[in-house]
Amino acid sequence: MLVTLGTNQTIAANSTATFQYSPTSFQKLFLRLEDADWADAKITVQVGSTTICNGASVLGLLYYSSLGCNNNTNLSGTAGGCAIDFGSH
Repeated sequence: MLVTLGTNQTIAANSTATFQYSPTSFQKLFLRLEDADWADAKITVQVGSTTICNGASVLGLLYYSSLGCNNNTNLSGTAGGCAIDFGSH
C-alpha cells in the first residue's frame, strides 16, 4: 500500500516537520527536496516505538540507496529526489 504524506509542504531552513501515519510495516521512503541547501537535510523515520533512521544525512542516504537500487536518484544543484529502500520493518 502506498501512502502519501506531506505533499507540497514547505519547510523553512533549520526547521522540522512531522508527517504521521500509523503503519504496521514500512519498506521504502520516497523524497523530493527542492532548495539550494537540500543536501543538508536530515531524515528520521520511526515505525511505532522503533526508530529505524535517526537524523541521517539525506545526501548520504541517497548515495547509499543508489548503490543497491539501480541509481534511483535525481540530483541537481537546487533539488534532489529518491526512493530510499529500508528493507522490511
